[in-house]
Amino acid sequence: MSAAERTERFIQTQSSNDVPNPWGALLALACFILIASAIGIGLMERYLDTRLVYAGTVESTVGSTDGADFARADAAGEQHTDAPSLTLARYEERNDLTSKTSRIADTIETALRGAGSVYVRAAHTELRQSDTTLWQYTVLHAQFPNAFATSDLTPRLAMAVVDDSVRIEPITGAPSGQTWLSVRYHGIECATVRAFSDVTELPEFKLAALAVEWSGLNPDDIVQEFFPDPESLPLDSTDFKIDAPTPSSTPPRPYTGPLRLAIIVDDGGYGGWITEEILALPNTLTLSILPHAPYSYETAQRATELGFEVMLHMPMENVSGKTTYPGEITVTMDENEMLDLTNQALSDVPGAVGINNHTGSKFTSNAEAMRTWLDLIKERGYFFIDSRTSRYACAFEVADEMEIPSAENDLFLDHHAGPDYIRARFKQVIEMVKRHGQAIAICHFRKNTVPILKAMMPQFEKEGIEIVHASTLVR
Repeated sequence: MSAAERTERFIQTQSSNDVPNPWGALLALACFILIASAIGIGLMERYLDTRLVYAGTVESTVGSTDGADFARADAAGEQHTDAPSLTLARYEERNDLTSKTSRIADTIETALRGAGSVYVRAAHTELRQSDTTLWQYTVLHAQFPNAFATSDLTPRLAMAVVDDSVRIEPITGAPSGQTWLSVRYHGIECATVRAFSDVTELPEFKLAALAVEWSGLNPDDIVQEFFPDPESLPLDSTDFKIDAPTPSSTPPRPYTGPLRLAIIVDDGGYGGWITEEILALPNTLTLSILPHAPYSYETAQRATELGFEVMLHMPMENVSGKTTYPGEITVTMDENEMLDLTNQALSDVPGAVGINNHTGSKFTSNAEAMRTWLDLIKERGYFFIDSRTSRYACAFEVADEMEIPSAENDLFLDHHAGPDYIRARFKQVIEMVKRHGQAIAICHFRKNTVPILKAMMPQFEKEGIEIVHASTLVR
């Protein structure tokens, strides 16, 4: 082949290579799509894995005490450099600690009740958030007697919490007569405690101070009275202006049958030496336990195990409206509201077989409200005792009409706290039983009542009076 022929052939070959090859283009496009898809799937899997790990980390660390790592911020949004932080992927949800911080506040509130406080309440609750975390913040107010050293609160509350992740520290700058404490969970301020020792003029503290007086205690003696056992003040089961009936002064009529007396001890659930003394008495007594008290559940459970008859001391609306109790049912509530509060109360008092009213002069005098509520307990088989906190009460009559096993209180034994008064009332109930054969009397978990009740138990036996459970005398 000549040089000219070779040159012409080379030119022809180059010309043919310039024509586009459609199959090659399609192959290149397909390869590009596959590579892009693989990269996209890989990134998505990594993102989802990160979300699952994050969710698992939140769930496992919320209830732990081993120093879970997460971002922290106080109420003002200030970042704390002394705290480890968890680096969260962009767009991830906040770490939800509302349940945990709410439980911490509840624990602190219960501990304050057991530390000798006269009155405790959650004054303010709100949800707070930072860029990474959502939590509940609570302000707790607690009143203490003047003799109480509120500076001792920090170690007491720390012992109650039993969580290394919770720190309780004093807040400087509190007004005179007050102690402020900051409660932090992993650095997040979830509660503030404001303890007062000289502000009984506040409306909510006046009632607490009155309860102290009615219980026969000197407020400054509460520390000595209640420590080392956690102790709270029992409230009287009657309204401030009691008008319950008193026994007739007519001469006794002859009675030859068995003599039976049911003694209901109201307002249990606050623990301490008073409760221990009562639980050491003969189990023929009937103990009526208030719900929502620091030791309601424990007291009811122990009393049942020891053979006492246990009742729920159900809070009900009174006429004055000045005294209220958590979980109180009122005449304006509908059936569902009453049912909900009654269920909550019963869950606090395990083993209860009957119910009597705590205060309730207004509620027990309203036949319609009583009928609605009694209909709720009838189907469960509870008996009912009308505490008779008002002469206008119709609770027993309505219960009797509805064929609910029921009875009514005949005498309050310790409406006044003086020992002489209480002894006189015990003598009075003995005469009542001798006259009528039986009676139901109510006393309370009180320091002046306990020794007299203890001394009277053998006296009843000498008088031929059998102490029976309240259910024995219902009809």
